[in-house]
Amino acid sequence: MSENTNSAGLSILRQPACMHLRSKNMYVSGTMDPANDDYEFSSDGNCWCNMTQNVIGPDDQLVDRPMCSEKDRKCFERIG
Repeated sequence: MSENTNSAGLSILRQPACMHLRSKNMYVSGTMDPANDDYEFSSDGNCWCNMTQNVIGPDDQLVDRPMCSEKDRKCFERIG
């Protein structure tokens, strides 16, 4: 996984996204493509799993863009 910083100083992750990960930012900004390399997934704690509708995923772990990775989560499903 690589990481860059945008103009606001927020990290932009460059790793596959889980299709179940949701963020308030997806609905407020209108940007609905977390698989896009330039997509800024919210790191303000407003993430949830669409499978559980909670901040805890089906594996009983916290949900967050950097934590929801292919190598770390059995419930991960790659977009596409």
